[in-house]
Amino acid sequence: MLARRLRASPFSGLLDWERLDITEGLAIPSTRLELGVGTTIAFVNAALYFGDGVEPSIIQFTLRKKIAGAWLIDTAVVSRKDWFVSAEDDNNDSEGT
Repeated sequence: MLARRLRASPFSGLLDWERLDITEGLAIPSTRLELGVGTTIAFVNAALYFGDGVEPSIIQFTLRKKIAGAWLIDTAVVSRKDWFVSAEDDNNDSEGT
């Protein structure tokens, strides 16, 4: 059931990667009431590689430290190519220039 729901979501790539690179994260302790006093939030980037001919995806995870010190994914944002490459740059690459 979970695998089926993941396949139908924007995060389907989490199931099919061949190689994974993770950056060092940044953890921030919080004293804000809306986040929960004593909560720690961390930001981690992961690059997922899928094999020949498929561009890697970069996912930024926001993790929240919960009871008993377990880290749980709070949010995940999948990068999009247009965030990093302008349409003009992409056209130049396809033309071989």
